Amino acid sequence: MKTFAGGLLTLVLFTALAAPAVAQETPSLDLGGFIKKTHLHQIAGGTTVALAVATGAAALLGWDGHPLLGYATLGAGAATLSLGLTAYSDRLPEVWPHALLMGLAETGWALNAFVLEPGSLPHKVTGALSIASLAGAIVAIVLING
Repeated sequence: MKTFAGGLLTLVLFTALAAPAVAQETPSLDLGGFIKKTHLHQIAGGTTVALAVATGAAALLGWDGHPLLGYATLGAGAATLSLGLTAYSDRLPEVWPHALLMGLAETGWALNAFVLEPGSLPHKVTGALSIASLAGAIVAIVLING
């Protein structure tokens, strides 16, 4: 199971990092423009926020579905990062605090999903810090965009 989880994490990280390069190397395909026009990054971001809140609430309530929500949050976060880096790579010097905080949140969720012992203090602290980092990412982009 850990081998599968490690492979999945590698695939998620590779996709998040490679998507902007692939989009830029294909001049006939304006993937970034499509993402902007359809607001896919913002939709994925809203989905990530909703799933992160639901995951945190499920943890606090002790609901058995907490791990499934956590994996969904990790996946939605990876999609959000990939879409954002693809569509807005030209604005990275300006929006880097937003991207960095989201990357930290995603890293925490990946650690919780694949490395840290479920229910342990490090798992709980990492989950809380990841949600705080996500909130910081939202505040950062609101301040950047005015």
